[in-house]
Amino acid sequence: MANTLKLTISIPTFNRLELLKKTLQSIEPLKNNSDIELLVTDNNSDDGTWERLCRKKDDYGLCIKRNIMNLGIEGNIR
Repeated sequence: MANTLKLTISIPTFNRLELLKKTLQSIEPLKNNSDIELLVTDNNSDDGTWERLCRKKDDYGLCIKRNIMNLGIEGNIR
């Protein structure tokens, strides 16, 4: 039987490396829950946010996406 997601938690970010570290710590209890998708979208950060996401992707089971340009908050959550 295929696993069906029950919840997607979407975390948009832009140049928030320090806040991202805290956010990842706060979602740690969810990282092994197969009912939840953890989606982080980076709005073309240039402060190391994207690189941190790439390093932590597998540890947290993250689905990550990076925009090729800054789309603003509305564009980043679409």
